[in-house]
Amino acid sequence: MVTEPLVLIAYGDTRFTDAGETAASSPSARRALVAKIAAERPAAIFINGDLPYHGIAADYAVYRAETKIWRDKQIPVYPALGNHEFSACLASICPRSLVECFPQVRGRRWYSVALGQRVVGIALDSDAPLLPGSEQQTWLQTQVTSLDPAVRVVLIVMHHPPVADVQTVKWWTTTPGPTNKRWLTILR
Repeated sequence: MVTEPLVLIAYGDTRFTDAGETAASSPSARRALVAKIAAERPAAIFINGDLPYHGIAADYAVYRAETKIWRDKQIPVYPALGNHEFSACLASICPRSLVECFPQVRGRRWYSVALGQRVVGIALDSDAPLLPGSEQQTWLQTQVTSLDPAVRVVLIVMHHPPVADVQTVKWWTTTPGPTNKRWLTILR
């Protein structure tokens, strides 16, 4: 049941992993944010990728332990895929842990969810092509063009931006790919 006012939380790069890992993730900050989010009692939490640090089963066990309060309060969590979901295992194996934590996603790499009649959340896979004619772009276009007229807000959640300035001063490991630069044309 969606209550008014509608409270949604967008959270990303959580990198749930062993508490001994403090360079890539801050366990104390993560736990504090989890508690604060639970106190807000949101209608939903959208994770924009990098929920685990390595994508391995142990990372998801840490996620389940640290976010038990969210399940106790029955707060739905909708994850989008990031690069860390696949950083330490094969793409054919890593999603199994994600499916175990989020059975509502049913193993899909992109999906949509209605929050009442006026809000739709769309989780995309920024590692999959969004060029016209790609499977994900075709699916997204169908989702957007078939929205119920009552929908007033569409929240698109993804890990990497589809369009961004390529950095020339500092080398970054993730930059927007040329295959994703035109995906916004479907929303016009």
